[in-house]
Amino acid sequence: MSPNNELGAVVPTAEELNYTIEFRSYNDDAWYTVAVFIEGSTLRVKYLNFSDENDDVFKSTDFKTLKEKNEFKGRFRQLSKQLQDNECRKLVKGVKVCASHSFTETDFKFYDAVVDAVQVKEHSTEQEEELCLCAFVLFWLHGPIAGNLTAAKIENICIVQPKMDDNPSVVSFLKIASESKDYTSSYSSPMSNGVSGRDMVAYCIEGSNNAHRLGFFERLKKAITCHDRRTEDTDLGGIKTPCMILVGNLDRELCSSTVTEFLHEHTSVSPNVFIFPSLSSEIYTRGAILLDSEKDFQKLCVFLSNPNCMITSSAGRPWVIIEKLVGLKKIKASIRTLLPTSKIIVQKNRNSGTNNDLKVVRKGTKEFEIASNLRDLFLAFSSHQERLYKRLALEEAKIYAARSFLNLPNRI
Repeated sequence: MSPNNELGAVVPTAEELNYTIEFRSYNDDAWYTVAVFIEGSTLRVKYLNFSDENDDVFKSTDFKTLKEKNEFKGRFRQLSKQLQDNECRKLVKGVKVCASHSFTETDFKFYDAVVDAVQVKEHSTEQEEELCLCAFVLFWLHGPIAGNLTAAKIENICIVQPKMDDNPSVVSFLKIASESKDYTSSYSSPMSNGVSGRDMVAYCIEGSNNAHRLGFFERLKKAITCHDRRTEDTDLGGIKTPCMILVGNLDRELCSSTVTEFLHEHTSVSPNVFIFPSLSSEIYTRGAILLDSEKDFQKLCVFLSNPNCMITSSAGRPWVIIEKLVGLKKIKASIRTLLPTSKIIVQKNRNSGTNNDLKVVRKGTKEFEIASNLRDLFLAFSSHQERLYKRLALEEAKIYAARSFLNLPNRI
């Protein structure tokens, strides 16, 4: 019979523990096989083949924001599958894997990577068992060698499994956490709640007696200003450094929550996302991905800059990175150029049934080839547009210079 702890909760015995999921540790960012169970309002994470002293215990009150709670949930997943030698053909370019990285002969840890290339070799046979002699080049997604390429053998590689059903203990614990606190996102804006650029309308902020309305860009500026004050605070990682990635060629119907969930699923990073309104004549829109730390920024850049994959909409429209900014001054300067001088009116999108899902397409596939062509087309268009902007600025400068020369009154 299972004993009770000091909180009165039933503690499973060693025989009753089910090590059926993986957990990405906060200590070293590596994946471990774990068992979880609830003790009162806490969740205990037990690591396979480790002593009880290595258990992690999380309190339901540990999460300050909804973002932190969702990031914690994303650290659990179904056990990755160890491949057998005769299954090496499953490791094709672009497949996401969980592989071991050796620090010493006896110390190795598991991190996520993507198969970048395969060196196929003829298999041998030993005691009537097939032995894989192929070499696999891995592009590491996180861990101490994130962004680097290394070679690995099949015995060091596991395939990451599809998204699992939520673990009952984790679900119950997060429910307790939600009931104990009303969470708000890191930025106080409905953009993080799944509103698309075309759906965005002004919303009210309650004052003492009156309510005033803020448009999209005013809210974005307000979020950046609030972020400025928060950067004075420190956390376990030191002073926070605001970073931003500007992305172009997004579907007009894309929701910020879709982007946040997609990036978290693939990188375990939970950024704040803003989707900009677009003109009625434009067939695409732009967005900004905001992060609190350079560590998360670098991790996201590794994912977005991987030459062997591209992010596209369900219809095949590829993302295009416009600019990467580190530091509040650069971000403010960039945002300032987006702020309009007159009121912007954004009509609601009537096509509410449009699918705005995102996906990763891998190099070597037809989808990747099409996405590459579309990206090149967008870049060529952007380059042409930039030349037109420069021409416009030049012609305006000539007109202003002529007006100044004739000493005409400054009228518009």
